[in-house]
Amino acid sequence: MIGYPVIDADGHLTEPMTAYRERIPEPYSTARELFPQDGWDRDLGRMGHRVADPERELADIDAEGIDTAVLFPTAGLSIGNVRDPARARVLATAYNEWLHEFCSASPERIKGVGIVGLQEVESAVEELERLVELGMVAVQVPTYVAWRKLSDRELDPFYAAVERLNVPIAVHSQPRDAAGTDRFDKFLAIHAVTHPFEQMIAMTQLIFGGVLERYPKLKVGFLESGAGWVPYWMDRLDEEWEKRGDVEAPLCTRAPSEYVKSGRCYFGVECEELTIPDAIRHIGDRCLLYSSDNPHWDTDWPHSVEKLRKRDDLTEENKHRILCQNAADFYGVPVSEIAAVPAQS
Repeated sequence: MIGYPVIDADGHLTEPMTAYRERIPEPYSTARELFPQDGWDRDLGRMGHRVADPERELADIDAEGIDTAVLFPTAGLSIGNVRDPARARVLATAYNEWLHEFCSASPERIKGVGIVGLQEVESAVEELERLVELGMVAVQVPTYVAWRKLSDRELDPFYAAVERLNVPIAVHSQPRDAAGTDRFDKFLAIHAVTHPFEQMIAMTQLIFGGVLERYPKLKVGFLESGAGWVPYWMDRLDEEWEKRGDVEAPLCTRAPSEYVKSGRCYFGVECEELTIPDAIRHIGDRCLLYSSDNPHWDTDWPHSVEKLRKRDDLTEENKHRILCQNAADFYGVPVSEIAAVPAQS
């Protein structure tokens, strides 16, 4: 520990397909593919690694100097791309059961983010209530959901339940069916474009569609796209809203930047992202979250904490907020609870 615990706000598991197949009924359990496949070689056969058991996860966060990791799926990131609502429902239930077992190996140090199938809203609400009972610290909402916009009024029962249960929403993208996937023939370009573009789309839907207005207690994290885009997009949405908002976004009753800076929106940052100081200048340092992205191909593990700690363009208070306090605030995990179980030296 470096004077305060380090919280990874966006780590990942590489859950095995058996985690799903052993927990879902036929005919889904015997399907050739459980999630939509896009054919890209994400790791080029040599980048990243797998974390499919708690022992490897704990070893990884020890190597990085992380005290507590908040974990997202890998295959389950694409739950929104599943076209069959019933399949999405059973996959979400299976993953959450498996994740609960995974985190039970060290509940103080590894925390889970549950998934739901928003293709079928009633069952998504039921699954949300169940994942809270299982101790998950947030619910993942994909930037892309088949048949849906995140601002669809049909999703209101879900947002109402999220607000009632005080569960933070973690918006995470997956480069399948994403903005820009039809414009490039290399995964490098697709990955670079789709993550921030999808987060821009998600923010636009949630703000212009009035979701953040109708549910004033919602906390939303926009992850794995950095924070440099936020001041630009906030400014652009303000300009558009000033000209046409009263006609085309009547449910958005305030300037979009007011929602972004309301203390309810959080953003994952890359440790070497040059624009972190710019983001702090425009939106402050109380909404930025350290994200390792381990064990995916583009992670800086096991050096990401060190790289952020060595930056000379951030104050010590900035670093404390990013590495610890903001994630504790967003996920609702007391820092004292984390500090009681420090990372291995």
